Amino acid sequence: MMDGPAEGPAAKINGVGSGIADPASWEAEFHEQVAAVEKAARAWGVRPDSLEGRFVSALLTATGSLGRLCVAALAGFDGIARENREAVTRELAAAKEITRAAKAGLTQADLMLTVVQVEKENLVAKMIKETLPLFAERLKEALIIREKRWNDDVKRRRFAMAGAVTLALVSAAYGVRASSGCRESAGLS
Repeated sequence: MMDGPAEGPAAKINGVGSGIADPASWEAEFHEQVAAVEKAARAWGVRPDSLEGRFVSALLTATGSLGRLCVAALAGFDGIARENREAVTRELAAAKEITRAAKAGLTQADLMLTVVQVEKENLVAKMIKETLPLFAERLKEALIIREKRWNDDVKRRRFAMAGAVTLALVSAAYGVRASSGCRESAGLS
């Protein structure tokens, strides 16, 4: 009986078995087993031209064909597995390269963000340094203008008050004079 690639205590079943991994060794073991079956058939008295002999011969031929088919399938599977391992190795290497490139890109992006932030801070500092004195001067001028307006308004109010008081005094004096002049004229006539 042909088992396939087994190892350890399970490598032999009914005294036969294979812990051998390569197809050539399996084929050699298979031929040994066929020879053992033929020897057992002769010992049992089975002749090749008898019905039992033809059955055993046909069974051994079918089993041989099945064995060759299995060996061919195993070789095909080994090829597919090898190609898949190679493809996975290539894809893993490509994925590692992509990961490395992505990390480098992220590092560059972080560096550029830092540079942009520093430039932004430098620009703000420069703007403050250059515009703050100008702004302070303009603000000072605006405050001076406002203070002048306020002082002018205070002067106008004082002049208006002084004018009103003067007008009131002149009017009062005129009224007193006019009324004393009217009394004098009324007393004379």
